[in-house]
Amino acid sequence: MTSSNVSAESPILVDLWTVDDSRQDELIRGISSRVQSIVAGHPGFVSAQIYRSVDGGTVLLTVSMRTVKERQHLTDSPEAHRALASFERSPTATPACSS
Repeated sequence: MTSSNVSAESPILVDLWTVDDSRQDELIRGISSRVQSIVAGHPGFVSAQIYRSVDGGTVLLTVSMRTVKERQHLTDSPEAHRALASFERSPTATPACSS
């Protein structure tokens, strides 16, 4: 995964995964579950959107927090690290970038 300097100035977290099209739905279910159980309860959570590509090979997650500090708190949390690590080790998807 790569991060951009812009992310340090934005309250929005963006994660992009490449995935085998036959497993896109599985990845989306996993992301949705983790957003509901981990991310939505964090202070400053505003919304999350999951986007799927038409060809089935890409999934994009955006998480909007109220402030940059609250986004940083989320991305620094052990729970978020474990959730992201579970996708990184998964044969389902490969992280393309994160910011």
